[in-house]
Amino acid sequence: MIEEKHKHNYVTMVKNVEGDAKKLLLELRNFIGAGGHLVGETTVEIQGQHLAKVEDFLVMRGCLINVSAGGAAAAAARVGNQTLEGGQNKKMMEGLKKGKAKDAKKDAKRAAKDAKKAAKRAGVLPSDEGAGAAASAVKTVDYAADLKQQVMDNGVDEASRWWHATRQGLDYKLAMAAAVDACFTADGVVTEAASCAPILAPMVAKSARAELYLIPLVVALCREGAPPLGLTLKALFDAELCEEATLQYWHAKVAATKDADATAELIEWFTLVN
Repeated sequence: MIEEKHKHNYVTMVKNVEGDAKKLLLELRNFIGAGGHLVGETTVEIQGQHLAKVEDFLVMRGCLINVSAGGAAAAAARVGNQTLEGGQNKKMMEGLKKGKAKDAKKDAKRAAKDAKKAAKRAGVLPSDEGAGAAASAVKTVDYAADLKQQVMDNGVDEASRWWHATRQGLDYKLAMAAAVDACFTADGVVTEAASCAPILAPMVAKSARAELYLIPLVVALCREGAPPLGLTLKALFDAELCEEATLQYWHAKVAATKDADATAELIEWFTLVN
């Protein structure tokens, strides 16, 4: 459905779009030379009165149903060249490529920014990060994505072998952050700890120092999700990813904080069972 509507200024709207509405918006903007945006997920809105041009473009691209062959030919003639080799259409395609490149650049910047925030929260980046630190943050996300894909494709055991060969030579903190990001979800650590043990256990290897780096990464996840922190750290203990002594030491280090309060019952349980 195509219509023109007058708000503060005239706009031309294409409603009930099936398929990639974002791509259609970009093509129309470049073809017509006007601004526009999406309204919801199925409506494209172009600034200005361009009803005839929009109709011709959609007919030429086969986007409208119940259009006669004569009508399609006439629309193609008005546009200039149905095979996208004519001057205006060539210009349109060049604009489309530039638009895609610009969108890809924006997406990359947004992903890098999100990665830096996540890595800083987990302690991977210093507060005064530079270009090298930013690159490390992006690498953390990349390695985590690769590890997740390995788990999905080949299972945890095979992914673990791949990961421990891959992480050799990586910065230890970067590797641990990537593994935690790949293994755990914010609300699923309690159930995921045991299944992810083959990946994480060799990285901690009953090393108190490694365990003390793992714990804050998991705590940061719990702040984003729903599971109680005490249950989450108990799951790490049950999966043999953290020793009792390490958890006791960490609890003492964060005394008088919300994290200490949230894990008080776990520490009391350790005392009772011993």
